[in-house]
Amino acid sequence: MMIACKMHEISPPDATDFCFISASTYNKSQIIDMEQKICALLAFNLHIITSHHFANIYLRAHHVSGNGTERTVCSITYDDTMKYLVDYLLEIASLKYSFAKEPPSKVAAAAVYLARATLGIRDASAEDTPVGDSKHNSKGFFSRTLKYYSGYGEMDLEDLVFDLHAAHVKSEDESLHSVYDKYSKKFFNMVALRVPVEEEVLYEAFN
Repeated sequence: MMIACKMHEISPPDATDFCFISASTYNKSQIIDMEQKICALLAFNLHIITSHHFANIYLRAHHVSGNGTERTVCSITYDDTMKYLVDYLLEIASLKYSFAKEPPSKVAAAAVYLARATLGIRDASAEDTPVGDSKHNSKGFFSRTLKYYSGYGEMDLEDLVFDLHAAHVKSEDESLHSVYDKYSKKFFNMVALRVPVEEEVLYEAFN
């Protein structure tokens, strides 16, 4: 508790306070000694990287997606609704064991892709872009900027996006209902109440 307080509280309690709440079961030196042992055992790796860290980066890339001259090219820009929807999808994923084996960066990229699809945000730089001697039409839900900053192409995310979409569709009827209830509130722009994108739309985008 003392380590956690030092990491998250502005004014963390002193070791003496923890002696008091433990009814003096442990003295101050014992608590400090155990703190040192725990930190040493963990090699001071007290923070883990989660998908939310990557999502914040991808959301900025989502906001500036474009051709360099027209910065706002999406039909819906980086706003609270997009952010809350990505957070909602990531919290849904955190309840599923199947997502735990995936890299957090990839889960975040899949959540951004699915959020854009749910909100109908396509790559608005949809003019034909020369690729070698051919023309490549970029009309998908994942912009070139997002591909660059995430390191993932659309095909890399396909399976994960469909898995996340299935979890999104079922979220209202899950036994663990707190995430759905949380994001149904007005404070979060009621993103949980948005109708999930149709599966056929995703199939069309990936094909």
